[in-house]
Amino acid sequence: MSEESLDEFCPECNMQVSARVIYSGHGSPSQKDVLLDESDSRYETELYSVALCTRCESPFLLKQTYCEVPGEFVTLVSQELLYPKPSNLPIGNAPEPVIRAYRQAASCFRSSSFEASALMCRRSLEALCKHLSAKGDNLKTKLNSLAEQGVIY
Repeated sequence: MSEESLDEFCPECNMQVSARVIYSGHGSPSQKDVLLDESDSRYETELYSVALCTRCESPFLLKQTYCEVPGEFVTLVSQELLYPKPSNLPIGNAPEPVIRAYRQAASCFRSSSFEASALMCRRSLEALCKHLSAKGDNLKTKLNSLAEQGVIY
């Protein structure tokens, strides 16, 4: 029997690692669609897994939600890392293009793609300048114009 593993970003190692699952347990299934024939009813089941980083032994807690129709199919619906939580800075009520670029920058940073992360940070600044109607030919002059207007510090 082979050991189960998960690919996750380890904040201690600052890289994507293979985490060894040391324990898995199911939550109670909940019935979602009740049909006349109970064998055709749809259920959702949650699987919780505890895993350890194979490099530094840091723990992970993962929740996977499965949809099942007994005797027909089981499919993974969602997967969420409960611990450790990603450490993104709060971005507030920024415009959607800024939020999207920021999330991509954070994702690139977590996977150690630092050049791509820096480019996505620049892209989020460019999107913010566009949203605020900054004047200038390049990012530096746009940011300076926003600073002169008192919009940024």
